[in-house]
Amino acid sequence: MEFLNGLMPTFDLTYDDVFMVPSRSGVGSRTDVDLATDDATGTTIPLIVANMTAVAGKRMAETVARRGGLAIIPQDIPVDVVIDTVERVKACHRVYDTPVTVKPHHTCGYALGLIPKRSHGAAVVVDPDTGAPMGLVDTDDVTDVDRFTQVREVMSTELLTTRPVPRPARRGRKATDADLLFDVPGPVGRRRLDVLSAVAILVIAALVALLLLKARQVGVLDYPRWRYFLGASTVTVLGKALRDTLLAALIAAVLSFPLGVLLGVVRMSASRVVRAVVGTWIDAMRAVPMLLLVYFFLLAFRPLTGVTLSALWLLVIPIVMCSSATTAEVFRSGVLSLPAGQREAAQALGLSAGQTMRLVLAPQALRLMLPTLITQLVTILKDTSLGYVVAYNDLTYAGRVIESFAQSRYNLNVFIQTYIVIALLYLLVNWALGALARWLEARTR
Repeated sequence: MEFLNGLMPTFDLTYDDVFMVPSRSGVGSRTDVDLATDDATGTTIPLIVANMTAVAGKRMAETVARRGGLAIIPQDIPVDVVIDTVERVKACHRVYDTPVTVKPHHTCGYALGLIPKRSHGAAVVVDPDTGAPMGLVDTDDVTDVDRFTQVREVMSTELLTTRPVPRPARRGRKATDADLLFDVPGPVGRRRLDVLSAVAILVIAALVALLLLKARQVGVLDYPRWRYFLGASTVTVLGKALRDTLLAALIAAVLSFPLGVLLGVVRMSASRVVRAVVGTWIDAMRAVPMLLLVYFFLLAFRPLTGVTLSALWLLVIPIVMCSSATTAEVFRSGVLSLPAGQREAAQALGLSAGQTMRLVLAPQALRLMLPTLITQLVTILKDTSLGYVVAYNDLTYAGRVIESFAQSRYNLNVFIQTYIVIALLYLLVNWALGALARWLEARTR
């Protein structure tokens, strides 16, 4: 740049202190310059965002681009960031604004920091897998609550969307979202489905009838064989076996879950050696069949240690070893699924690593994994069926006793009936636990 009359200022000047004249110009007058845009916005002056880090960003560039404006990215921005920003802006819709989105597990504090980025005053809660909208949170929803509260608990689910209007429900049935996923069949299609459904029902009924007929032929349905299970002694044996089965499962669960959480915490230790040792133990316990552990404690534990264990602990200890390893991985996955902002916020408040895990991360992870823990309890209950190996009085062992006693005392073969009854008892208990898991999952959404 050259100054007029060859003068050199003795002090720094700003744009308000000088009048700059181009050395060459093909424009006779500034009034001859057409500043109108050609994007149908109707603007008569160019809109250019200042190349300042705090001003020109991807959101500013996206917004002014819809109005014919231009944002200049500051020159001190890394090239990879510039490329990412340009690609993101170019991929945005030319008419509709890009909403602020959060996921159901994000915290209200995280959402509160994002909502002001747009003029909408709200953020859309989207499904982490499909990206479909699940709810909406605005500033009022996330202001007067705990910053660590997940947005799924405060979001509004009554969304105004532009989805197609559902077709009328079939046969007086209330319309559901599933009606949007496929075309409602017409009269011919409904008749075809009715015929296929009837054929399928008849085939299943025929198979069941054939099975019952075969069972009757071999004597499985004979009343004396089923009446045996109505006897007081048989009911007493089954009742005690069910009690002992539930006791073993309860003790194993009480020991497995805290131990699993502890192993999961240690697995995330800052020490590489500790992580390697605990990780090897967890992987080994998940890989070794539980039956082998049961045989180890039954055949090798006493000769190696000189300690005699009861049948209960010969069964419980292997279950605890395997189940705690699985629980550790479930807990670790729950912690790792939490947003990184949870840990960062806790550290910003001055909490130590232990306090962060105990007060912030662990409570949220346990809440997320609670239905999974209930399902793990079902697995523990089924694993108690290995009690017959160590002569523990579980349902399976009691079944062998009942079947042998009926054969030797009454010359009555109730082998199939015995294990059908035992299977029904397992189904009843596991169904109750499954219902509890579904209820807890619905409460924690």
